[in-house]
Amino acid sequence: MSDIPEKIVNNPTISNVANAFNGVYDHGSQFTYDLDFFNSAGVVVDHVQGASFYRNLHVDGSKVCDYYALFSANDMYDESGSIIACDLQNRKQTLVFRTPIRPSTKSLNHPSGMQVIGDYLVVGVETQTNLVLSDEFASQISFYDLSTMTVTAAPNLQTYFIDRPTKKTGAVGITQFVNSQGRSQYLLAAYDNGATDFYLSTVGWDLSQNTSGNNFGNFANIQFSQGGYSSINLLTETNTNKIYMIGFRSESNNGTYDDFADIFSLVVSANTVTATLLNSRHMYTEQGTVVGVEGVHFRYGAGITFDENNSLNFVATQRNGAFGLFHTNLFNQASSVVTVKVYFDKAKDQKSRVSDNFMLNDNREQIEWAFAGLNPTLTNDDIAQIKFAVMRDKSGKDKPREQNLGLGSITAGQLDSDAPDKMYIGELSYRGKNKEDAIKMLADPSTASDAGGLHFYITSQPVNDDHLTTQ
Repeated sequence: MSDIPEKIVNNPTISNVANAFNGVYDHGSQFTYDLDFFNSAGVVVDHVQGASFYRNLHVDGSKVCDYYALFSANDMYDESGSIIACDLQNRKQTLVFRTPIRPSTKSLNHPSGMQVIGDYLVVGVETQTNLVLSDEFASQISFYDLSTMTVTAAPNLQTYFIDRPTKKTGAVGITQFVNSQGRSQYLLAAYDNGATDFYLSTVGWDLSQNTSGNNFGNFANIQFSQGGYSSINLLTETNTNKIYMIGFRSESNNGTYDDFADIFSLVVSANTVTATLLNSRHMYTEQGTVVGVEGVHFRYGAGITFDENNSLNFVATQRNGAFGLFHTNLFNQASSVVTVKVYFDKAKDQKSRVSDNFMLNDNREQIEWAFAGLNPTLTNDDIAQIKFAVMRDKSGKDKPREQNLGLGSITAGQLDSDAPDKMYIGELSYRGKNKEDAIKMLADPSTASDAGGLHFYITSQPVNDDHLTTQ
């Protein structure tokens, strides 16, 4: 039997956080969980507020690792809230463990946005006494040791917690960094409608020390102009030791939500934290059986996660489950870009393939396709007349293979392929005016000057979420 390693108490670092943030694909891929937690009277008012992934890297001789998706959910009819643990590989609910009931005159039953760091889950819990969060200001931040969790056993709640008897905690983020004296410390952020308290750990203390006392101290407070983050996550950059915060929010728009991810750089000094907004990105969720404001949005469970290649990804969830199904979105890093040349001489007759074959990385990927180099004088009506199919050639039989979109849409879409080396653009046509030179007319001479004129940009997109982690 292998020795079980020491607890993992830090989070991954990546070499260029800003580039990784900007490289996350802006369209989510949908995943569905079998989740019966909401099949009760509380389905109307209870909802998910936080989302994280955990990969148990500990080897005990019988298994290599387990993968879990964790979703926090409120329970307005009880004294505590819940964390729903799902087997990530089968996407099925396995157990539910409760947030703690602390010595307090108030019920702490509304878990918030949360973050996993190493083997530990950090989650804040607020007070809820009616259909909306109570006006009573009380919350606490708790720590769980996830390394002990199995599909049947809840993780160990740590003795240590941060009490916030006069403040709410709508989201928490945490990261490990090296301070100016070269010592490792944790920075923890507790966010409430823009008002954010920053805590530093005692130098030399780590999360595996399950003790009471003042292990975290509140040393700085700032006010973000954006008060709508449902989740925040902190992240440290490799080599530079710079700290970043990513916030997830949704804005109302005609009966649904628009979703945004914001990234800030954080500068920590003796008694202050300075936050600078670097970028704000509009992200696009793919809805499941529930649409509109209760569908998949950053308003509910949201956060960062890493795949087995240590690539930064985002996650979003719907409000709660419906008929035992719970939908999420995963926003991956785009793994590669392939430029496909569309040949004008082949496109004129529309009876054959019109592009070279292109290669996807492997058959676990989806692709996004879009035109580049369109003539800027084209109107939306003109563009709508462009028709094409993404084809697969298997054993000499050409068939369109796109998914989630109607045949021939110019809109960016997704495709599963079991023949990644035999994909091509076919059935390209233009049904608008000036048909005689239609395809060539579509190209912008400044960006497509060769005889072919028109190019497709194919971005391969990993969509397997079985190997995700936030540690």
